[in-house]
Amino acid sequence: MKLTQIEFIGLPGVGKSTCVEHVVENLHHRGIDGLDRPAYRHLTSTLHQKRSRTRRSLDYLSFSSRHYAVIQQGVVLSKKLGSPHPRALTRLYHLTRKIQNAFLVNATLDNRVVVFDQNIVQEIWGIIDLRALPEPAWLDPLIETCRPWLPELVVALRLDPNLVLERLHQRASAGGAFVEFALPANLSDEDYARGQDIFDALLASLRRVGVHCIELDASPEPELLARQATTEILKLLPSLASY
Repeated sequence: MKLTQIEFIGLPGVGKSTCVEHVVENLHHRGIDGLDRPAYRHLTSTLHQKRSRTRRSLDYLSFSSRHYAVIQQGVVLSKKLGSPHPRALTRLYHLTRKIQNAFLVNATLDNRVVVFDQNIVQEIWGIIDLRALPEPAWLDPLIETCRPWLPELVVALRLDPNLVLERLHQRASAGGAFVEFALPANLSDEDYARGQDIFDALLASLRRVGVHCIELDASPEPELLARQATTEILKLLPSLASY
């Protein structure tokens, strides 16, 4: 079995990280060698540390120049939505970094399943930065350019935006971060509804390039949601591993 990548996506606060933690544990119980994002990042860091900081910087510049189309399409998309601004450009930088990491690490991970609570697809969502997306097809060129590094399966966690905002407030009151992706702290229901519309457009674009996508209601308790997600993943895993 080759490396299989699974990415959970959804509005910040919907419960991606908690769900993925339980899913990886469930996969381990079934004898499947699964990694979550922290374990993947550790492997990535180990590989990077074998080279000097100067060498790493030069390698990134070289990689970016060879795959400049990703940067180009990201800037084109952002400019269609208005003047590019720091948050969108930061997300584009992180997108190219994660693609480079995939290029470096993934060849070393045969027979593994990596389950991300956010990765390349979520970074593409971040480039839009909750701005209105008049034409969903505007996503297609960037998605097509990123196709070699996209996950085999995307699991979209869906929840009413108002409920997600409530979860964010609960998380903040418990000492956690209110938002992710450097989004402003004064998010409104309209902002999050627009964010969900962007995910809908992303899923449609991903399906057009052949990425398997499933959508799950994120309202159940984390353990139950993770069991549902694990069941769906196990159904698809044989076909994903040979994709």
